Amino acid sequence: MHCVRYGARELCLAPSIVGRAEIIRVAPSPVASPAPAAELVRSALERPMGPRLRDVARGARSAVVLVPGIDRIAAVGDFALPVLRELDEAGVPRAGVHFYLATGTHEHKGLRDLHELVGSDVAGSVAGAVHDCRGSDFVDVGVTSRGTRVALARRVVESDVKVLTGRAVPHYFAGFGGGRKALLPGVASHKTITENHRLTLASNGEGNRGIARGVGPCAIDGNPVHLDMLEAARMAGPSFAVTTVIDEHQRVVGVFAGEPEGSHQQACAFARRVHQVLVDRPFDGIITSAGGAPYDMNFMQSIKALFNVQEGLRPGGPMLWVAECPLGVAKGFLDWAAVSDDDALERDVRAAYNLAGHNSVMLRRLARASEIGVVTAMPADLVRRLGLHPLESLEAGLSWLGERVRSGAHIAFVPFGNVTHLGLSPSGGLA
Repeated sequence: MHCVRYGARELCLAPSIVGRAEIIRVAPSPVASPAPAAELVRSALERPMGPRLRDVARGARSAVVLVPGIDRIAAVGDFALPVLRELDEAGVPRAGVHFYLATGTHEHKGLRDLHELVGSDVAGSVAGAVHDCRGSDFVDVGVTSRGTRVALARRVVESDVKVLTGRAVPHYFAGFGGGRKALLPGVASHKTITENHRLTLASNGEGNRGIARGVGPCAIDGNPVHLDMLEAARMAGPSFAVTTVIDEHQRVVGVFAGEPEGSHQQACAFARRVHQVLVDRPFDGIITSAGGAPYDMNFMQSIKALFNVQEGLRPGGPMLWVAECPLGVAKGFLDWAAVSDDDALERDVRAAYNLAGHNSVMLRRLARASEIGVVTAMPADLVRRLGLHPLESLEAGLSWLGERVRSGAHIAFVPFGNVTHLGLSPSGGLA
């Protein structure tokens, strides 16, 4: 039986409710018998791309280790202490080491989250710091070729050694997580993050509508958002990176360390093999989920399960989205949803861009191309305001889906849409 996570619960599908459709599970490729996480971390740190961290950091008096927030599961607890020991071997004084919660614009519980992530051995022996993107203690390090003025946290910029950490996982507009994202958006000012994320939108040269060319999950080559992040990160002079790849069962299946750009590229290449599923023809319908808590804690995080799989749906096909969203939806989404005219939305988002802007354009275009039903804890009237169909249960959702697909239809079941890129192979076409 197919089951899907909904918050902390598990909901199971009764395929008969859908009718005579064929449900096909689509999930990240399994990695057979991966080595224990501790062994993968040790191997990556002992044999990195380029010099070991202990050699890079030798003689330094300060170091900062950037770790993603608690809603970005990256197995921080598996590598935090080994990274600290590498800094010890380099002779960096413990008093000069900070573990820095690099959350960008995301909500967090401060040092409480950081301590939970790094573990008691690390939390009790070094200082912690937490990012505030709306704070004032930033250093302007330059302007990218795309016009993003880069302001990064002073503590990070002024540290002798900067260790970037994260997880290589499909990201619906930056291509992949990890690497340069530890700096932008991780420790950047709100204005810098906004200028970078605005590049998700098509520019004047692309017709000034929709999403920019090159933007999408698992897309790095020619992706303006990724390239801008990369250029901004270089201005900070990162020293070393540790990037994990984690499968759908939350197992660490790969760890890549060393020179920041090269090791991250290695991680992305491996993550593409694990997380990308290409099909020869689109599905007639899709059932997708962000994989439960913490991935479906709010609308913004959950929506990745739609954007990561939309390429695999035939035009006009329905999508059933399972997302608890106990923390609801940000006001920015509702403000943009109130702009009913599509042309006006495209124009207004560009004129008064905020971080809900490109997501709202993406959602509007998807909702115009297909019906989207959502099983969620969000109030039904709010869901309708977003242009979606509220459904009170998974059973109701399956009935709704069954009414919208023909007999013999092929339906993709994507229980971990947050980490699965479902797309068409280069030779794929319409069924």
